[in-house]
Amino acid sequence: MPETFTIVPRGPFSLAEAIAFGFGQRDAAAGDDVMRLAFCLDGYRQQAGVVLRQDEAGVHGTVHGPGGTDPDMVRQQVARVLSLDHDAAGFLRAGERDPVLGALQEAAPGLRPPLFYSPYEAAA
Repeated sequence: MPETFTIVPRGPFSLAEAIAFGFGQRDAAAGDDVMRLAFCLDGYRQQAGVVLRQDEAGVHGTVHGPGGTDPDMVRQQVARVLSLDHDAAGFLRAGERDPVLGALQEAAPGLRPPLFYSPYEAAA
């Protein structure tokens, strides 16, 4: 049975905006409210897949992977990738000071900067 987790965003977040941005799967049907990700877990010893959905209670993930896959490790990595590991207050304040960023935030409310799956990929 797959493990599950929930991330409660601190500040505005829209999974639909992250999907529309083109991050994650590239073949999502218009209006698809599910994000599917597959990645190597930090340390490169395991792979995991996760199916994400959002409702008023938060972002819910269903983890798919080999036995022994740590759902908390997957949750932490998903939070980092979708910028859910921080409060959005500072990002919103930056948009108030910078008109270009502010216009982007207004055009895609709740979109946070998507990041690489692991910090190692950013260094490559």
